[in-house]
Amino acid sequence: MLVPAVSGRARLAAAAQPKEALVLAEEAHRLAPPSMAAFATTALGWVCLALGEPGRAAAWADESVETARQWGALDLLAEGLELAGQSAAETSTARAALNEAAAIWRAGGAEPAVLRVDVLLG
Repeated sequence: MLVPAVSGRARLAAAAQPKEALVLAEEAHRLAPPSMAAFATTALGWVCLALGEPGRAAAWADESVETARQWGALDLLAEGLELAGQSAAETSTARAALNEAAAIWRAGGAEPAVLRVDVLLG
């Protein structure tokens, strides 16, 4: 359970202390077994986005989405898709990712997450 906690701490610190957050996210990635890797890769992506590196964030988002799909972790998939939507270079790619994330959250009854993604979609 250390990986989700360290990943979450990195995500919380990303906006205010991105360099420290990067250290935490890298540690989570180092500790993560394959079944928990999406926690760490999503955190790494959000930290890279906070550091002004959308290309790196998009690469981490792709890895997160792929890993979450592989493990059937729908919550992590939706989180990875939100990151993909925020870091995508193309509007159509961003919208597709955000729409898929919203659909997953909606199917799971996660209304606050649906509303958050709806705001991003406009």
